[in-house]
Amino acid sequence: MWNNVINAWWPLVLYPATDAPRFHKGMIAMICVSVATLGCTWLVWYLERREHRMKARTKAMEGLHDTHAKSESETGTRTKGPTAPTPNTEEDGPKDPRKDEFLLDG
Repeated sequence: MWNNVINAWWPLVLYPATDAPRFHKGMIAMICVSVATLGCTWLVWYLERREHRMKARTKAMEGLHDTHAKSESETGTRTKGPTAPTPNTEEDGPKDPRKDEFLLDG
């Protein structure tokens, strides 16, 4: 419905024959609509990218959980001690050297 309103009134309001040949109001409106369209396009691109990253992370975590559960059920034993920390990746951000200070003290 909104599309019909735009198609019917856009030329009448923003491109009247009295503004010819410059159509100042119409050109300003088109620039604004173009900028808004670029903004919406960027937003959709960003949200899609974020969704794909979240799905990949969830899939990876499910894979790790399934592997750990499978190894426990096959062997009948639990792994002893704490699990090894995962390597730091770019998605996690830069590594904070202060976290390892307790290892350097002695």
